[in-house]
Amino acid sequence: MDFLEVLSTRRSIRAYTDKPVSPEIVQDLLNRAVMAPSGSNGQPWKFCVIQSKDLLADISKKTKALLLSTLSQRPFLEKYRDEFINPDFNIFYEAATLVMILCESRNSNAEIDCALAAENLMLAARAKGIGSCWMGFGTVYCNQPEAKAELGIPEAYKVVAPIILGYPKEEFSTMERKAPEILFWKR
Repeated sequence: MDFLEVLSTRRSIRAYTDKPVSPEIVQDLLNRAVMAPSGSNGQPWKFCVIQSKDLLADISKKTKALLLSTLSQRPFLEKYRDEFINPDFNIFYEAATLVMILCESRNSNAEIDCALAAENLMLAARAKGIGSCWMGFGTVYCNQPEAKAELGIPEAYKVVAPIILGYPKEEFSTMERKAPEILFWKR
């Protein structure tokens, strides 16, 4: 697949088949993620991979409960209230795999580096026919001290990019994008 086709057809996927993503493919995607640029070549990223449906369902349930309990502090999430209440709604959309990209929380530039690694991961996934979606809700619960303890995430680390992976139920397609808004172009 041509790289420009990968770029133009990569999109957030929220409907997956039951087919698991093999550990070999996940490892290959992680190998592609670490090819991302990083400030001073610091390569600050760490990875956690979860492929247990039960654990993902448990994290989803706890994340929804936490988000519901803090809606007054996050009024912009009010539009998701019905999904948070719905016991059948899984914040990971029943994806087979969750890859969390983490960095030490004291390193501010590392978050940008992790975002670059996440983009590499998602583009590599698309090239292999695997769907992905950056799950911002996942950072809310997974960065809580009790979640870190439960999952085995060192206290000094921050979950930056929780990325779900799986085989999409539908074909990849392009998505309409806005034209770049150029504030200035000096020559």
